[in-house]
Amino acid sequence: AGSEVQVDVDGDGIYDYTTVADGNGDWSITPDAPLADGTTVTATASDETGNESAPATVVVDGVAPIVTVNDATTNDATPTLTGS
Repeated sequence: AGSEVQVDVDGDGIYDYTTVADGNGDWSITPDAPLADGTTVTATASDETGNESAPATVVVDGVAPIVTVNDATTNDATPTLTGS
């Protein structure tokens, strides 16, 4: 709680955003522009005594999944739909 979070959104090792985590350790940023598919985002947190977390890294996957629906017909107005 209260840790400073530094975020790099372009992989250059320079922090593009800084924010502060709330009492639950949650934090968020809103990028200035949409992040392109494949963009690497890295976040590191540090507390007031200088302890620093290991970097957490995610890669933006902006490609929508392909959903396949096989020919299916039902007379049920409220069918249960499942998928995997």
